[in-house]
Amino acid sequence: MRDIYRKLFETYKSYIRKGNFRATEKILDKIEEVNPAKGWYHHSLLFPALSSKGAKIYPKQIEYLKKSPSYDSKDPSTWRALGNAYFQLKKYDLAENAYKQSLKYSRSELYKNDALRFLADISIANGELDGALKMLNKVLRSKHRPPYIQLAGHFIDYYKAKGNQETVDYWAKKGVTSTKIIEKSGKQPYGTKDIYQKRIKHFESFIK
Repeated sequence: MRDIYRKLFETYKSYIRKGNFRATEKILDKIEEVNPAKGWYHHSLLFPALSSKGAKIYPKQIEYLKKSPSYDSKDPSTWRALGNAYFQLKKYDLAENAYKQSLKYSRSELYKNDALRFLADISIANGELDGALKMLNKVLRSKHRPPYIQLAGHFIDYYKAKGNQETVDYWAKKGVTSTKIIEKSGKQPYGTKDIYQKRIKHFESFIK
């Protein structure tokens, strides 16, 4: 079953990169048959691409993500994605609980750092800036820190909340540089081919 899942997942990523979302959805139906937890998890990530503007994306994602733990309650990726969906709806208590579950079930230091950086977002949203910075610096000093393409956005949010535009610019530029390096490396994105350019434009929008 594991080999079947891996083959289906590679096909899934290939369709995602091509932007062929309807074909991707069919592959996910097959993934659900061999690995329901991952099937529902990836369905939640695909849903925004299939939705029309104005659709209630995050409630639907939550609906999918709640199904995933019924098959595997210890998958940190699912808990993290559930936290992200709740965060977008400003349901911070539910988001925090989901991130803590992700942290609890994370086996690697990198996955733990992912949970911590999102928990820092909760602290920023609640105005607990000292606690947020403590978590972010812990992740930054880790030997297994996420790349700046992932980490920069959290620091940008922190320094925006502090009203420190100079340091916002610093982190936005680090985000741009990191993204360009990864794009130049030829690493295939987990997403459409233009995802790196979208990330660059996103970071550049913070620079003044």
